[in-house]
Order: sequence, then structure tokens, then C-alpha cells
Amino acid sequence: MSCLTSRPTTVNSRLFFSRTSPVQGYVASEVHSVLLQRPQAQCWSCRYPRVTEALTGMRKVSALCIGVRQWQRRRVHRVEKQLAPSDFAPKFSSWTDSCGTAQYRQRTRTRQLPVSRNRWWIGPKPAAAHFASRIVCLGESSSSKLRATRAASVPALGPDPILQASASEIVEKVQTGTWTAMQVVERYLQRLQETEPHIHAYINVDEQFAREQAALIDQKRERGEALGLVAGVPISIKDNLLTRALPTTAGSLLLENYQPAEDATCVRRLREQGAIILGKTALDEFGMGSSSENCAFGVVRNPRDLTRVPGGSSGGSAASVAASSALLSLGSDTGGSIRQPAAFCGVVGLKPSYGRVSRYGLIAYASSLDTVGPIGRSVEDITRCLAVIAGPDPHDLTTLADTGISLDALPDIEEALVEERKPLANIRLGVWTEALEMPQLASEARLALQEAIATFSSLGASVVPVSMPSFQAACAAYYILASSEASANLARYDGVRYGVRQDGARTAAEMTRRVRTRGFGPEVKRRIMLGTFALSAGYVDAYYRRAMQVRRLVTDDFWRAFQHCDFLLSPVSPTGAFALGAKAGIDLYAEDVLTVPASLAGLPALTLPANPSARLPTGMQLIGRFGDDVGVLRLGRLYERVAGAASLANAT
Repeated sequence: MSCLTSRPTTVNSRLFFSRTSPVQGYVASEVHSVLLQRPQAQCWSCRYPRVTEALTGMRKVSALCIGVRQWQRRRVHRVEKQLAPSDFAPKFSSWTDSCGTAQYRQRTRTRQLPVSRNRWWIGPKPAAAHFASRIVCLGESSSSKLRATRAASVPALGPDPILQASASEIVEKVQTGTWTAMQVVERYLQRLQETEPHIHAYINVDEQFAREQAALIDQKRERGEALGLVAGVPISIKDNLLTRALPTTAGSLLLENYQPAEDATCVRRLREQGAIILGKTALDEFGMGSSSENCAFGVVRNPRDLTRVPGGSSGGSAASVAASSALLSLGSDTGGSIRQPAAFCGVVGLKPSYGRVSRYGLIAYASSLDTVGPIGRSVEDITRCLAVIAGPDPHDLTTLADTGISLDALPDIEEALVEERKPLANIRLGVWTEALEMPQLASEARLALQEAIATFSSLGASVVPVSMPSFQAACAAYYILASSEASANLARYDGVRYGVRQDGARTAAEMTRRVRTRGFGPEVKRRIMLGTFALSAGYVDAYYRRAMQVRRLVTDDFWRAFQHCDFLLSPVSPTGAFALGAKAGIDLYAEDVLTVPASLAGLPALTLPANPSARLPTGMQLIGRFGDDVGVLRLGRLYERVAGAASLANAT
């Protein structure tokens, strides 16, 4: 039985396989040649070394590759007995392209997608061909197909007082009656209709529900009732946060018809403060990805360049803010899923301290790493959003016990800019030396970071080089820990409690296998296999426990670093937004190398566009001490004001 041609699913911490299912992923292109030409006794790990490395991250998959030769012989005998080569080869070659799973998804996933589950779509209701057109083939052959099917550019945003207003301006004008909440919503829905056919940032949009929320806010204002901190502000929600009024899919066919019974805590708090939810945004399935190409309902495109990825897994949230189809968005960050998309799309994203925001209602990926955070156009906007969603929650015992975030910190920044010539005179800014010395770091990212360092120095901050010796091992440890937790968290999707049940199974194990075979995508299955392998009896000490030790080393390195500085500055990603389908496997995992250390330590990290006026912006991240979310926001707000004024002066 081959580890790569099998279909994994976990039941009671064991790994089950279905030998009769089609081969998936990038090995599928050579299926008929492998099976019909009777290969010699050769393990898939030897035949595809890079594939197995991406599968486990450890180059040790011998335990999963038992009996390959015998299984292949049985498979070849059965195939030759039932089908002629001319009948067999087209069956597989028509499902796959040279290196991707796109055609496989087109045939097996989109054809079963119900049209009725989407509350709203641009134009006529979509057929299977609509979703098939949104699938971008992965691998080397994708560039030519992408150029052939490239959508038109995103409509430019001209002078528009509503779309260009900040959250505080919208709240003020709605409270005073200058604008109505209905006017704001109608303008954002119009903008959403203009941009959505090009970027596909949303999975679900309910126009009627948005208008009902706006009408309630206008009625409260007419009655003289107090409005909330985000009254009338249009917000999009990542589709792994529960919403009672809209379906929640987590980007997976396994939950395509799931209707939550209640809102997540952060969503409920936003609605109580008057936020208007426009829809649910696309993401990598269950948050597992760094490019938003692993969503079961289509690939998200970067509004800055439609041939490039918006980052992941909160790519839909970042793209909706960058395209002005939402003013704010809620995302989740496990190893960089807020910060990297924000950097790729040229917006601001915050991963709060672990426990700052309740995780109640967040579909779990890796519970010890998952964090809910805001994405917006400015630090001021995300601070307002964080002030609403932060705070203790009796439903989540991991939340911090303090009172949360206050907006009182922002006026201090304005006063500092006016009254003090060197407002950062007492701030020590640490520069992550290993990050700057990375050979993979693009020259644009290095130059942008150097300009940011010069800006902070001009404000009086003292720049201190800081070393993180555990930096090289952090990414590998993260993927072991996250995959291990995912293999446990996703065990609940068995077709009984969650998931679309598949009829016709004679046993519970067969039903579970059918549900997970159809529902989980290739990347989710890959990480379940990796996590199950790392937690197995013979390997838990070698992998999982060692990864936990590395996590402690990363935390200790941050503690030592903050003895010499107050904040850390580093790039967000080694490269900028890359082309759709350009990276996969370990190349894609390596995109998280600069973001996972802060996630492992649970520290607050803020992404800011280092060159917001560029066509493809580059992001930088500010990392603070645990719990010092306000300090990170204040420093980011100060830089944003100074850098924004400088770019405006250069433009004029």
C-alpha cells in the first residue's frame, strides 16, 4: 500500500486507506505509466523524494510505505483484467494536469456543489462550469492556463467619500446623521459587485441580511439610542468563524451545508456594537495553506495583481479589504495567516497575543496556536475593531483576564507627533539579524525594511541587532505541532457529528472513510497524515516532543531578546506575492518561516505595508512582548503616520 496513492482518514487515532479511490495530487499525472508498466519494486518515497518530503517534512516515510510492491502488483493485475490500456489511461489523464489537483477537483468536487447554498452571487446562479472556471491549475503548466483565462483588472477606485472613509469617520457620520447606515452598506455592496467577479474573495454574501442590519442601526439612531463603537462599519468575516445568519464552511466541502446555531464570541461582540456583516470570505481549507489556493470553492486572487496570490489562509479577508469591498475583516492566525495576506495585499493585519481574543466559535486547526485578529486599512481601524472583540470570555478559559483594549491610546500618538520631535527617544527597536541575513530574502523586502529602520531612527528610536538562534528550527517545529493538533481536531468530522454523511456504507468505519474521502482536500489529508505519523507510538519522542522543546527554545530566545529591546522588527515573508500555482509543498511551507516564531511564543505581531504605494507592496512586522498589544499598535500607528506623510510628500 502506497502512502501517496492512498486516501487517508483518521478514526480512533488510526490511519485507514481506500485503495479503490483515484490517485491525487502531483503524482496523479504518472498514474497510468506507473500502474500499467509494472514498475520494479520501488517505494514511492524513492520514486518521488520531493513529494514525500512535502508530505512529512522529515524525509522519513518508510513506516507509511509498507507493502508498496505487493499493492502495485494487485492493482496492476486488477486493472489489466478489467480495462484495456486505451480505456484506462484517459480515465486518469483527463483528471489531472502535469503537476496539479485542479482537474481532479473540477471533476469530483465542483460537480457536486449545490447552487442553493450560496445566498448571493454576481449575475446568474452558478453552474458547475462557473466554479470550474475559478479553479486555477497548480504546477508548472498553470501559468499558460492562467494567462488564457485571466480576468479583467479590478475596477479602479475613484474619489469616493464613503469608500475612502475610516471606521471612526463612518461611525461619527452615522451617529450625527450625515450618512445613514443604509447608504454606507449600499455603496459597499455596489463595490463588492464590481470587484467580486475578479478576485473571488467571498464564499457567501447575503445582501438582504446586510440591509436588515443597516436598517436596525438607522432605527436606533432615530430613536435616540446610543450606537456602538463600530456602528455602520461594513465588515467581512473569515469563513472559519461561526455566524448564525450565514453558513460556515471553513473552505471545505465537508461543511458545505453547515449552518451554525450561534455566533462566535468575536462576531457576536461586533454585531452588538453595530457592525454590519457583508459576508463570509474564502480561505485555505480549514486554514491550512499560505496562498488561498486550497479553498474548495475557488482560488482567491490578489487585488493588486490578479495573476498573484493574496496570501493565506486569510487571503479572502485581506483581499476584501484591499479591494474596498469591506472596511474591516476578521481573520485567524495560526502561523502567519493574518500577517502574510496583509503584507501581500498591502493592508494592515494584527495577530494579537494568544488569549487576547476569544477563540470560542473558531473552527479549530491548531488550538494552542489559533488566534483571531483584525485586518484593515489602517492601525486606527484595527485598533477600534480589537477594542470590540478583545476581552475575557467565560466560554474560552484561555483568554486573558485583563479588561481588554481601550481606544484611549490613539490620542496620545497624535499629541506625541505634535509636541515631541523625537517621540521614540526611549524606545529600543531590535532588528532580527537572522531574518535580514536570509539568502532567500528578496532585495525589495530587504530594502523596504532598511527604509523602515531609517524612519524609526529618525523618530528617535535606538536600533539594536538581536539574534534568534532557534530561528532555523522554528518552522519545522511549527508544522509538526500544528499538524499533530490538526489530526486530533479534525477527528470530529466523521459524518455523525459533523460533515456531510455519505449513504450506502455498511459499517461506521466505511461511512467515516467515505465522508473524509469526499470532504477533505489534498492538503488537509497531507497534514492529517503528517500529524498522525508524528503522534504515533514509535515517533512521538523523535518528532512531537522534540518540536515542543524547540517551541520552548523559541520562547526563551524571545525572552532574551526583549531584555535588550522593547520591540522586534522583521520582514513578514522572504518574498512578495508570488504567481498563482508557482509554489507547492515545502516551497509553500517556507513562506511561513518569518511568521511562525511569534505564533509559537504567542506574541502580538503587527503587519504594516513598508511600501504601500508600490504595485506589489512589501510588508514588515512589529513584534512585542506578550500582552503588549497596545504598545505594538501605538508604535505602528506612529510609523504609519510618518511614513504616510513621507510617501504623500514624495508623490507631490
